[in-house]
Amino acid sequence: MPQVRRGGKARTFTAAILHTGRQHFDVRLPLKFSLGATVCSYGFAMLAPNSWKPYRSGKCGRLGHRDTSGSAHRKGELHRPLHVGGRAMQVVLRQPSARVLQVRLCGARLSSAAVSELHRQVVRMLRLRPSDEITAQTFAQGNPDLAKRSAGVGRLFRSPSVFEDIVKTFTLCNCGWTRTIAMNEKLCLHFGEHGAFPTPADLAAVTPTRLKKACGVGYRAERIIKLARCMRDGGLEQLSNPELTVEDARQSCAGIFGLGPFGVANALQLLGHYEDIPADSETTRHLQQARGKRCTNQNVSSVAQKVYGDFAPFQFLRYWTELWMTYEDRMEAPAWAADSASYRLLTAVHMEVSRQKYIRAKICASPETLYSFQILLQLPIQHTNDRHMY
Repeated sequence: MPQVRRGGKARTFTAAILHTGRQHFDVRLPLKFSLGATVCSYGFAMLAPNSWKPYRSGKCGRLGHRDTSGSAHRKGELHRPLHVGGRAMQVVLRQPSARVLQVRLCGARLSSAAVSELHRQVVRMLRLRPSDEITAQTFAQGNPDLAKRSAGVGRLFRSPSVFEDIVKTFTLCNCGWTRTIAMNEKLCLHFGEHGAFPTPADLAAVTPTRLKKACGVGYRAERIIKLARCMRDGGLEQLSNPELTVEDARQSCAGIFGLGPFGVANALQLLGHYEDIPADSETTRHLQQARGKRCTNQNVSSVAQKVYGDFAPFQFLRYWTELWMTYEDRMEAPAWAADSASYRLLTAVHMEVSRQKYIRAKICASPETLYSFQILLQLPIQHTNDRHMY
């Protein structure tokens, strides 16, 4: 756990820039960080324009080949375009050693402004802020049954921008996973520069009719375009503030046109607030199959709240990590090692999960660590000598 100094201030990890070259820069990583496990921890990594390229079989040290060093989960590369200086540029992330992340810009030299812009986006995607590190450590310690299966529990991959996260959240609602994949592929193909995810300005100029026809987004078209125009004009800037409280974040998300209870809860976890569970039919299936609960789509939210309430403030992290590990079982490989063709298996029709054995909520944080955690995440401070379930 992070060391705590007098006065309640923790020596927190910082994802500092270690070295800058002509086309790449290196970022310091926390202990036990796994690029593969972090990227392949949430479904957004499977959506365009993200492309994870794992190591598989054969000789060590080359993409597409097997790594026998015991650190394969750190290897592989994430490829995707990112917006740098108003242009979409191809970027590659790799982890050459345990404590170093390399960020490479393809086809251009790095300016100091580009380094700063890319660093900000990468830190957001991989949840490398100080509060993210405390979340990951605290969650892993309190959930040993999950932590022993994966090197990357406690960090869920997200997009480089709030706009992309919310648009992707719209594409999750009221449809199957294969359609979500298709909608994001078409958004990048038809409206993103060089295959990048479109910016608010890109989509603000599109009509709902054109967006529906090109991307098959249906009723979501009007919602996506309204969001794009709002954010193009500077709206919702507060959602990019990592210090935004959960109450303010919830209020801001609830005000987004067309973002219902599921969408708000999902947006909150993408902003780093894990108390709410975006419950849907997959939640119902997981609670029925893996947890053995009597649950329907009508009462799923209340059942989920009872099942995961003792894991506060990480209810969603606990639920999602359980669910994600059943997906990995279905793909017959950790997500970082799975073939992208298996992503389409992650739908209810392909899922039949046996009853799982899960631990109950575990006390894992000292009062000092919890105090530091509450300060960083702006949770209500509870002054007590008791230990807490976190």
